[in-house]
Amino acid sequence: MTEPVTAGVGSAEVSPGGTRDRLQVGVLAIVVTATIGIVLELATSRHWNGLIQLIPWVAAALLLGATVLVWRNTRTTVRAGRAIALIVALSSAFGIWEHIESNYDSGPLDFRYATKWASLSEASRWWKAISGGVGAAPPIVPGAMALVAALLVVATFDRRRELSG
Repeated sequence: MTEPVTAGVGSAEVSPGGTRDRLQVGVLAIVVTATIGIVLELATSRHWNGLIQLIPWVAAALLLGATVLVWRNTRTTVRAGRAIALIVALSSAFGIWEHIESNYDSGPLDFRYATKWASLSEASRWWKAISGGVGAAPPIVPGAMALVAALLVVATFDRRRELSG
């Protein structure tokens, strides 16, 4: 008869290749897949006009590099991967703002709002810029990059070999 496996929160003994390892590998696979998807979105939307539009390309490369560092699973590489994920998250926050501001600025040019943009409340204008009601820059794309960066950090939680130096 086999003994039940008790690998819950706080359990220190989990065999290599156990559920926790498989989950971490799965999260890293999601990070890579989502990052490649974001790169494809950037390419199909021709997101390369000017320096600011190159930031997400660099962020995607950083995310892939950070994933390799986390995969190596030493104390130094995991910490470096987390730091890079933080940089990507901050650049994503900047991207979210840039997209919303671009949408807001395009409001008076939108055929639906050209004549009434000035009469809308400030809150209504910002809501339209945030929600996609106006403009062509979806804030969800840089938001997705921030989510992927957060997933990379989640993949480093409870890394047993992180202490190996």
